[in-house]
This record gives sequence, C-alpha cells and structure tokens, in this order.
Amino acid sequence: MRITGTYKVFAKSLVFVSLLTLAQLTQAAAPISNGDKLAHDAKKQIGITTSYDPAYRKLDFPRGDVPIETGVCTDVIVRAYRLQNIDLQQLVNHDMKSNWSAYPKTWGSNQPIRISTIAECQS
Repeated sequence: MRITGTYKVFAKSLVFVSLLTLAQLTQAAAPISNGDKLAHDAKKQIGITTSYDPAYRKLDFPRGDVPIETGVCTDVIVRAYRLQNIDLQQLVNHDMKSNWSAYPKTWGSNQPIRISTIAECQS
C-alpha cells in the first residue's frame, strides 16, 4: 500500500511539473504584443511627435524619454509599447546584459550600457 501512495504522490508531482513547464513554454513562445495594437498606439503620436532629433540625450532609466514632440522612429515605437505597459527600453537593456556577446561592438562599449532608445544601439 505504501508504494501505491508514494506512486500517487510522484505521479501528481510529475503532472504538476509538466503543466508548469508547458505554461512557461507557452508564455515564452507568445508574442509580447499584438502588431495591430502596436501600430494603432504608434499612430496616436501623429501630430504630437512632430520633429526628428537624433541627438544623444542622457535619460532616466527605466522609462526615460525625450520630449514627446521630438525623437527618432524608435522613440515612437518605445512609446507605443509603453501604452501597452511594455518597457522596450528595459527589455533591450536586460537582453543586452544577458546576451552581450551577440551584440555588435560598433559603438565602442565593452559592456552593456543603459540605452534610452534602440537608436542609440545603432549610433
């Protein structure tokens, strides 16, 4: 009888761990945003973000931003994600820290830096 009880506990634990793993895999495979919603949120900046300014600015981190009426194309995308409560600035920074060797070294830094926008990665 004891083997049967131990087996039941083991089987329940195995099912629980399997479901937990499946839930994590499903979440990892899911997109972080709906593309239609992202486009809609980006369009909300039409007439608000009216000037292009690629100048480097030191920003607060996380959630720093240049003035809403200016910026570059990636600032528009970062703001659109933030309307969905997703901080792309913070996600890119985390990814850079986790996968530094995969990033190009063209901007002269030997370690991850806090970026204000993705455009800074490209400059």
